[in-house]
Amino acid sequence: MSESIQIGELTFEVRRSPRRRTLGLTVDRGGELVIHSPVAETAQELERWARSKLLWVHRTLALKEELAPRRRGPEFVSGESFSYLGRSYRLALAAQQDEPLRFDGRRFYLRRDARTRASDHFRRWYVSAGTDWLEKRVGWLARTTGRIQPTSK
Repeated sequence: MSESIQIGELTFEVRRSPRRRTLGLTVDRGGELVIHSPVAETAQELERWARSKLLWVHRTLALKEELAPRRRGPEFVSGESFSYLGRSYRLALAAQQDEPLRFDGRRFYLRRDARTRASDHFRRWYVSAGTDWLEKRVGWLARTTGRIQPTSK
C-alpha cells in the first residue's frame, strides 16, 4: 500500500526508508512529487514540512512545463511523415481516389477533400492494419509455440 499526502491540487507520494535520516523532496520527470522520509516521521510532520516547500514545488513544476517540448499534431500536408511498424512513410495528397486514405507499402495517400477528417481516417486505418497484423502475429506465435490458435469470430 502506498502512502500519499494531498495538499490542495498536489499529491505527494511518501517513500519511507529506515536508512534515511532527513526529509527530501523530488519532482520526477513526469511531474510526480515524492517525499523521501525516515520511517519514524509522522504524517502531520510530513504535511507541515511539505507545505513549507510549496513555493519551491510550484516553481519547479512551472519550469518543467516551460521546458517541456511542445507537441504539435499532424498537419496532413504532402511530405509529412507517419510511422507504421517502426518505419516512417511520407504522405501524399491525392486529387482523386476511391477511399479517403490508402497505403501502398511505400507511401500514404490522402484524398485532398478528406483532410478535415484526416485524423479519423488515420485512426481507422491504424486500427484495421493493426488488427490484421496482430491476428497474423498471434497465429504465427501460436504455431511456433505449439499453442492452439483461438478461433476467429
